[in-house]
Amino acid sequence: MSSPSIRYFAACWVCFPLQPGDRFRYYWDILSILFILHDALVLPLYFFGLQKHYGVQSLAWCARTFWMADIAMNMLTGYYEMGILVNDLRRIFCRYMRTWLLLDALCVAEDWLRFSNIGEADPAMEFLSLLRVIRLVKLRKMSGQLHDQLQSQAASIQFNLLGTITGLVIINHIIACCWYGISQLGDGGDTWLKLQGWEDAAPTFHYVTSYYWAFSQLGVGNTEIHCVSLLEYVFASFVAMASLLIFSTLVSTMTSLMTTLNEIQESEISQFRALRRFLSANHIPQELSTRIVQFVQHSYYQKSQESDQDGDLAILDMLSTPLKAELRFARFAEKLDALPFLRKLMACNDLQITRLTHQLAGQLDLLLVAPGDVVFFADNDAKTTFVNLHGTLKYYQSSRSEEVTDGLWISEMCLWTSWEFMGTLVAEEVSRLVSLNEEIFKKTVCESVVAQQMASSYAIQYVSELTSQKVTSDLWAYIESGNPSAPAITVS
Repeated sequence: MSSPSIRYFAACWVCFPLQPGDRFRYYWDILSILFILHDALVLPLYFFGLQKHYGVQSLAWCARTFWMADIAMNMLTGYYEMGILVNDLRRIFCRYMRTWLLLDALCVAEDWLRFSNIGEADPAMEFLSLLRVIRLVKLRKMSGQLHDQLQSQAASIQFNLLGTITGLVIINHIIACCWYGISQLGDGGDTWLKLQGWEDAAPTFHYVTSYYWAFSQLGVGNTEIHCVSLLEYVFASFVAMASLLIFSTLVSTMTSLMTTLNEIQESEISQFRALRRFLSANHIPQELSTRIVQFVQHSYYQKSQESDQDGDLAILDMLSTPLKAELRFARFAEKLDALPFLRKLMACNDLQITRLTHQLAGQLDLLLVAPGDVVFFADNDAKTTFVNLHGTLKYYQSSRSEEVTDGLWISEMCLWTSWEFMGTLVAEEVSRLVSLNEEIFKKTVCESVVAQQMASSYAIQYVSELTSQKVTSDLWAYIESGNPSAPAITVS
């Protein structure tokens, strides 16, 4: 290969590492979790001869190939150090070499050693293959990324509880298989299997009895299986010490999680009980009481499922003001893009305009309405424009009505001219809206001369089209001419 080609590939190697939060890396980590669980569950079963099955051999080939590629992936993925993204591949490699490189390389080498049939006649090689099970330590970090997708504290606690129970099951599974594997070592001396007279039993029976022995070491059961050989006594002593740590940790963790979960549920129950007592004591009509309880239940559910959706996180106070504004903008960028004028602003490659769009995002208000709530009445002065995030809204005008589409800005006209609502907007179910006040909008836009000029030009076109179309609905959507991808202007 020529020297320029070498320099080209070297430049690509240095300049293009994967980002830790990259979507491809996210799915790769999910595959890593699946293959780690495969190693933890399937490899110990090799003591029972499971590796002879064709399906297991196919899975072993997939895992073998994946873990080889995973070494390269880890060398090409950046990391965060003190909150700063490290993209230098030499630093990435040095960090990987100090942490997981040696173990990953040994695991891959052992896997290929087994595949080449070297040493397979020795049962002790089965214990060497369990070296790969150490990768279970990686699960804590990888599962944390899945944990971050949960949006309620209760779901987070349930996830932790499930993880604790799953970890206990896997650890007992490994101990059980090792306990059976020890009985296969040696030169035909006495073992617990021979003492019980179960040598000719089915592999399934061997596994179940071994698992029961492993579980009884936690002190929650009794077993007639006893150690016979020195190796069995050594292993049983090690398991007894490990079980002491596992059991104490398990009890404290599960107790803490269950206590927290019960506190959350009890808090919810007591609040709704107090609400019902209040409604009953004040003789509130049954129909209104039902509406109130249903709305509060929905609001409570939304708060638990969309935790901190309004950005009221204490840790966000550590962000700089521009970064907070950019975060707010990122949350509502899709809704802002639905307004043609704001879409034009967002397309401008100007720092002042960018700051202005971030300010506008910060001026958006979130509004939660209950079934039957009126958002606005016909003939009232329009001072605010709305967009529906989720839920069902009905727009009533004269003798007709129509359902409002999500993402459609309602009464945008008030931003550009004096306007009165032409109809009435009513919530059919619990709905969440975003609103923008026209006074705040105008004040923010006027902070930039360029934006003010763009707004003036746009307002002339908008009002001209509004007049020519003789619009009589607050749901009218203005589509700029000259946009070939835009649908035709519609008048409701």
